Amino acid sequence: MPDLTCTLSVDDHKVWLEFDDAIYSAAVRDDPLVELLVKRLDRFVTHHAPGHTGYEVTDLKLLGAALFNILFGQTASLMPGKKGAAPKPQSVGVSLGEVLRDRLAKHQSAGGVFRIALEFNGKAEALGSFPWEFLYIGEPHRTGYFLSQKATLYRVVKPGGQPHFSPNLKAVVAWAVPPTLDHLTSTDKAVEKIRRAFQVTAGCQVEQWPKVTWEFFENKFNNAGPGSIDILHIIAHGRRDGPDVQLAFHLPEEKRLAEETELQKTNPHAVVQRPEWIMVSDLANLLNKRPPGLVFLHACSVGRVNPGVDAFRGAAELIAGAGVPVVIAMQYEIDNTDADVFTAEFYNIIATPGTTIDEGVRQGRLRLAETRPTWGHRRFATPIIFLSDPTAQVVSAPAAAPSLAPDGAGGSGDFAPCPFTGCTNRVKVAGWYCNCPRRRKLIRCANNHPNDPDEERCWRQECQLPLSGASAPPATRPSPQGADGT
Repeated sequence: MPDLTCTLSVDDHKVWLEFDDAIYSAAVRDDPLVELLVKRLDRFVTHHAPGHTGYEVTDLKLLGAALFNILFGQTASLMPGKKGAAPKPQSVGVSLGEVLRDRLAKHQSAGGVFRIALEFNGKAEALGSFPWEFLYIGEPHRTGYFLSQKATLYRVVKPGGQPHFSPNLKAVVAWAVPPTLDHLTSTDKAVEKIRRAFQVTAGCQVEQWPKVTWEFFENKFNNAGPGSIDILHIIAHGRRDGPDVQLAFHLPEEKRLAEETELQKTNPHAVVQRPEWIMVSDLANLLNKRPPGLVFLHACSVGRVNPGVDAFRGAAELIAGAGVPVVIAMQYEIDNTDADVFTAEFYNIIATPGTTIDEGVRQGRLRLAETRPTWGHRRFATPIIFLSDPTAQVVSAPAAAPSLAPDGAGGSGDFAPCPFTGCTNRVKVAGWYCNCPRRRKLIRCANNHPNDPDEERCWRQECQLPLSGASAPPATRPSPQGADGT
């Protein structure tokens, strides 16, 4: 089953859910009480320190269910515009939420990846400030699930630049942690996580820009050359200052000394250690000159989009609008341990050949959700992604080996069960790696079937050719669940 990406577009009064074969529409639920509930719960969740929760999983489910009710609570209509559709809208008799739930269940049972591209237009842009990553399907006090458990939700980059990553990857880790601000995660860890993730599959040159001032950052970026930075990972503190979003850089030493000298005229013991706060709009204008393929904003309080159409947009959205095709950011404050967990998982996944970038975010969210209390902390909804192309990959899958099997057995579009014992995922026959947690390189028989490298013969009962020239008796291990001989 191929991946499925549906688009969820919201305008002033309507929601449009578009699949390849159908378009559904419903009214946005205009209920001031529901929106007030979302805002109050969001504020309640926001104002707790990362490591301490005064809220429970039921509070997060209630927030997610209220969000779901706004977009998916009304009766859906099947719209004209796709092959086989009626010439005018027809009510389907169920809510838009039921349409989504049914499509998701059918697609997942077939083993495909399900994506939702979320975009807000016109007056509906005000809704973009809500934390949609908490979307919850079901009643908070009954059986249900957070959408993040079964699908990838990403926000659409407008306008969308096309991602491009060079064969010889270059990453830059720029960090600024002025002494008066709290310590963020170890910068060395970020450098090592990126380098280690890519060293097996593609290799990656990782350059570090430590304790950066804004002037230093500008000069280094301008002199880096066109298209030379594939991944820009920024570690810094962020804040809102009225309508503006700002990042903290180190104060240039000459400026610091000048301020300190002036203060010491009246206070001999005065010491200047303040940061230099730079508007994210300045950063976006700089990146627009030669946009990196991916920007990772490893900073607190910079992921959210604007709380009103006239307010300053969130850093992630603004940078995405500057032509950066992929932007990862945090919409809540995140503690160092959680940040390290997400960073490691994200880069490990996107370094796997043929794996999409949004899959790295999805797997990173799942890892955060596993931390106790499971799905009971805001951490899983903290990372957000702005994306122009859901098929974007940092490391492309290598070309498939020539297939000696009959037509249809091993083509680049085929999927097969993962050959690793205990894994129920499906893997592209043409791929090198499975997306299960083992992420080990697969080995192939002469018919191009992917196999666990510990096996001596192909595990498929209709094949059982030796692997790597091994001579072994026919394998007796049963085929993994879901084997279909493709």
